[in-house]
Amino acid sequence: MATQAELTVEDRVTRFQREASRCAESLIRMGQYLIEDKAALGHGEWLPHLERIGVSQPMAHRLMQVAERFANHSNSNSLPPSLDALVALTRADPERLDQAIEDGEIGPQTTIKGAREFADSASPPAQSEPDEPEVIDAEIVEGEEDRRADKVLALINDLRGPWANGLCREAEGMTKMERDLVADALRDALSRLESME
Repeated sequence: MATQAELTVEDRVTRFQREASRCAESLIRMGQYLIEDKAALGHGEWLPHLERIGVSQPMAHRLMQVAERFANHSNSNSLPPSLDALVALTRADPERLDQAIEDGEIGPQTTIKGAREFADSASPPAQSEPDEPEVIDAEIVEGEEDRRADKVLALINDLRGPWANGLCREAEGMTKMERDLVADALRDALSRLESME
């Protein structure tokens, strides 16, 4: 094995890139473990599990997002060694990203800023606006003509209109896992609403 003085510049670059590739590989593997753990754990066990392993919920989400996108990537040593850079790249169009990795435009040298700029320029095309939902009028709320009825109607119309459209626009740029997390949060809110007396 060569001593520090005997290492060439190319040896030093290779040594560093080898460790960087292990970093990206480890981040992906950690995300895979978290995905497996979440699927295996029962209701209410996820957050205590994250506490036990010392990972915050946002960090777990980011690691799982990276694993979801890059788990099947054939060569982790061609990826940036930064979690922030990898998370940014999950927003990019998969075909454009794969081509950029193959061309060497994206690689271990890619900075967080570079990953974000690439993702912004290579995002999937936006989908068209959903049709406007039917607006509920006051006649549907039978006989209610007080302020409370007006508030209920305004809330329903917001939920069926601008709020839902905004949520759908936001969801277009999300990964499936992110959309699932949002859907879980909505289901929790609906469950609390339905359990009210």
